[in-house]
Amino acid sequence: MRYWKGIIFVLVFVSCQREDYNSVSHLQVFQEMWTFVDEHYVYFDYKNVDWNAVKLDYQSKITDDLSDEEFFAICLEMLNELRDGHNRLAGPYDFRENYNYQEGYDIYFNDTLIREKYLDDDFDVAGNYTFGLLDDNIGYVHFSKFRGVGNISKVMEFMNDKSIEGLVFDVRDNSGGSGQNVVEIVGHFIETETTVGYIYEKIGPAHDDFSEALSIKAKPKTPFFDIPVMLLTNRNSYSATSYLAGQMSTLDNITHIGQITGGGGGGNTTYELPNGWLVTVSTNKFQDANFREIEDGVIPDIVIENDQNILLNGVDQMLERALDEF
Repeated sequence: MRYWKGIIFVLVFVSCQREDYNSVSHLQVFQEMWTFVDEHYVYFDYKNVDWNAVKLDYQSKITDDLSDEEFFAICLEMLNELRDGHNRLAGPYDFRENYNYQEGYDIYFNDTLIREKYLDDDFDVAGNYTFGLLDDNIGYVHFSKFRGVGNISKVMEFMNDKSIEGLVFDVRDNSGGSGQNVVEIVGHFIETETTVGYIYEKIGPAHDDFSEALSIKAKPKTPFFDIPVMLLTNRNSYSATSYLAGQMSTLDNITHIGQITGGGGGGNTTYELPNGWLVTVSTNKFQDANFREIEDGVIPDIVIENDQNILLNGVDQMLERALDEF
């Protein structure tokens, strides 16, 4: 069997050899998948999912005459009962319709509008950061992906040199990535070492077998900004971006504005099934410093979303509301 364990801060690889993918039955694969999820998934109680009932329901659909693709679809549908965007099933097929955390939300964001209108085409780019100045000496930065986080120092030095009086930190449409450096960003907004959240590890097969809360501490980074900060999110602010929202939202000088984030509060582990398919589920979980779950999203202090027609007419309502808060 192969495990790929992706915790928020640690990546562990353990492997051993599979011999013959073709000698196993659909039922054997199904049972092994169900058992792996049963023993390792972290949100059964939080989501009020009766996993035994789910097993009975989907196992009844498995027959000897199912094609591999039909069987794959059944397994994927079962996995999506957990409503977790970090859960995935990968096989040799084009369709991999995992749980859609954006369903039911209207998500409208236009970074070109911000660059051309609000930044007046006067901006810099460092990796995945776009940054510049808005009116009245307000800094603006949009962070599009959790890769190349080291460029935050360049952004913050720019803001420090401009003696900004407020900052809009925009993570709309940032669907996550590595959460390892979230505390590096948060460090620019704290003056002393601060507990910004907690991780719980799965330590046994029972649904409630968790470690004690493991505190996540952010250390101060220079330059330090003790100024009003408006954090902008939308429903496509997912995974590591939800960790960031969860950590920043507990700080006194941060106001969180926009849509509830996409959630994604668990680090995950990937397991190879007997037929070579890969199943991935959340196997540890994050809570913010106030012990609130972020799996289903971090709720803003000020809830607002963009209207598509108004955005097409050149007005970003979420950004405008953030500017009104200064």
